[in-house]
Amino acid sequence: MRSGGAQPGLVPLAARTRHGLAALVEIAANEPGPTPLRQVARERGLSLASLERIASDLRRAGLVHAVRGTRGGYRLARPADQITALDVVRALQVPGDGFFLRDDPNDLLWLRVESAVERVLREVKVADLVAQRYQVEGEPMYYI
Repeated sequence: MRSGGAQPGLVPLAARTRHGLAALVEIAANEPGPTPLRQVARERGLSLASLERIASDLRRAGLVHAVRGTRGGYRLARPADQITALDVVRALQVPGDGFFLRDDPNDLLWLRVESAVERVLREVKVADLVAQRYQVEGEPMYYI
């Protein structure tokens, strides 16, 4: 193991993908009303400019709708239990980027690990992340 606790070869989800998931959790938690990005930025301590770019990509991917006006913001395009973490990864990760670095792209071990990560991301829904946010301390938590 390298110093700092990181596993050799593992690449975490990009910051924009983590921020996109955080934004969707905030938006889902505020349904059915629209959630202003300014509120998400304040709640999550994120840059508004960065969130605007992320929201644009989420909108193009069909995960959110923009609501115009003074009381506007973003709403989920589908119910939170129908949006997976993998949907968000696919919308926000750079095309062609895998979840892991590997010296040999045909390495069976890394192909299996990547497949397992994809399976977990497909199973975890935005609704699960919203529920996790509201769990009381001491109950089991589900992390991705």
